[in-house]
Amino acid sequence: MKKSNSFLVALGLVLLVALVPVAQLIFDTHPALAQATRLDLTPNGDNATAGTAFTITVTAFDTSDNVDTGYTGTIHFTSSDASSSIILPADYTFLAGDNGTHTFTNGAKLVTSGNQTIKVSDGTLDNTQTWSVGAGTIDHYTVTTSETVTSDNYTQQTSMPFTVTVTAYDANGNMVTSDNITPVTMGSNPGTVIFDGNGNGIFGETGDNVKTLVSGTFNIQAKDNTVGANVTITASSGSITSSSNPYAIEEFRCFIATAAYGTPMASEIQVLRDFRDRYLVTNAPGRCFVSLYYKCSPPVARFIAHHDSLRAVVRVGLAPIIWLATIALKATMVEKFIVLCSLLITATMTVVALIWIRRTIRSKPT
Repeated sequence: MKKSNSFLVALGLVLLVALVPVAQLIFDTHPALAQATRLDLTPNGDNATAGTAFTITVTAFDTSDNVDTGYTGTIHFTSSDASSSIILPADYTFLAGDNGTHTFTNGAKLVTSGNQTIKVSDGTLDNTQTWSVGAGTIDHYTVTTSETVTSDNYTQQTSMPFTVTVTAYDANGNMVTSDNITPVTMGSNPGTVIFDGNGNGIFGETGDNVKTLVSGTFNIQAKDNTVGANVTITASSGSITSSSNPYAIEEFRCFIATAAYGTPMASEIQVLRDFRDRYLVTNAPGRCFVSLYYKCSPPVARFIAHHDSLRAVVRVGLAPIIWLATIALKATMVEKFIVLCSLLITATMTVVALIWIRRTIRSKPT
């Protein structure tokens, strides 16, 4: 009898141990839930176009890397794009029906080109992804010259070529560096400005006012042969037309070297200025030469400026003068002496050779 009772007690204990987990499953209405340990923002980095909305999704995962279907946190979005025109989803509290994931259709928009991040956070968990933002389509052009960039100078002279820079931008102010195919037509108001789009030094040829963007920009030579005020330079493609600030075109008043090189900012012109200031205006003969040059040069320079092929010839003629001026400005005294002796020897040999040739010709019987 005692053995039988002991057996029954042991059997009861075994049944009790076995039934405890079953009872917990039956009567426990609040089983333990896995807690979210990370948030995932998708797509995990991608390309985006500035100003164009795109879709993002946020998902909560638990320690086992399963979707936490019971996640009910409140998330907040931030971005490295500091523009006031960006769009991010408003703060969002997950609902039971979200089952741990929520999609924000066309909920994000970045506007500044380059790598930009979007971060999602619930105060404890966060995730950051990077988008490569490219410029949008062309919205407008900027039309500038080197003079306006360096000195805010909006004055040009008749017949004097100057460089115009055209740059394409999207609606958000990003340079459209990806464009290498759009042809841009140049013009002016009034229509007196002519262009050298093919770079052959001859202005106003057929098609010379059209040039194609390279990485969203290009330089083109321009000049105006007519005196005028409030002259604007235009750049157009399709329905887009942009204008420069107004220019004043003044009567030509430059000198031979400036006319030959097409701009007073050429490095060769600066060499001649430095030589003038150091060696000519410091003595009476030099000042006399400078005064005579200033008096006689403008009519010749005007003629040169109106003949593009002649400008190249004059540049070739000025090359040895500029070379000598450079030596005078930068060489040491020994170097200057050697150059002077070489020039004297060369000149003497040239004169001797010319005399010998002349005498030889005269000595031949007729």
